[in-house]
Amino acid sequence: MSNAPGPGDRDATSADQSADEQLPPDRYSERELSWLAFNERVLDQARDRLRVPLLERAKFLAIFSSNLDEFFMVRVAGLKRRIEAGVAVRSIAGMMPRELRDAILTRAHELVTEQSRVFHEEVLPELTEQHVELVRWNQLTDAEHDRMNELFTERIYPVLTPLAVDPSHPFPYISGLSLNIAVLLLNPDTRGPPVRPHQGALDPRPLHQAGRHPLRAPRGSDPGPPVGAVHRHEGAAVHDLPGHPQ
Repeated sequence: MSNAPGPGDRDATSADQSADEQLPPDRYSERELSWLAFNERVLDQARDRLRVPLLERAKFLAIFSSNLDEFFMVRVAGLKRRIEAGVAVRSIAGMMPRELRDAILTRAHELVTEQSRVFHEEVLPELTEQHVELVRWNQLTDAEHDRMNELFTERIYPVLTPLAVDPSHPFPYISGLSLNIAVLLLNPDTRGPPVRPHQGALDPRPLHQAGRHPLRAPRGSDPGPPVGAVHRHEGAAVHDLPGHPQ
């Protein structure tokens, strides 16, 4: 019994090929670019003043950021590995790995720029109208400075661990999605590198709740400065940490 294709099979194959050639070349979308389009719909929720409550809009901005973090850690990281391995094969959508990477970075930059605009021009002013403020160190009163100094001394300073980053040490492990601060030390006399070059990567992972200290009780909802602002202001105290070069 012969398995050779008959005239009808050949006609069907030719018809399929002809129909495929008539389809537009951009009929497929890149999976990664489609994912960015999905994340833009999350951003749309933050832009929807009519149907989405204010605090929910702020949450959608945070969800947008966490989604983008995971996207870069997983999908963009995999794409970078393909580029480094020298894979030069077009995807089904017709893009080379480097072209896709460039398209991702361009689109992600546009979306993050829009997220920043929505936060600073829309969400943050509306939060301020509802007495929910993000305040900086120079906006605090003397009494509030004292409270923040106390917060740093009692709850932040004890758990900071300096990690050396210089040619004589391997780069330390920094866990994903954790809050870290890099400190570059300079010689106070010469403004150049210290005698013992040292950079500190501070890993205050236990401090996610430490910044929730209302400073202005009458207003009731003011969360005070972010923990990172306190860290930056108090960075001069880091040189006293155990094991830190003097």
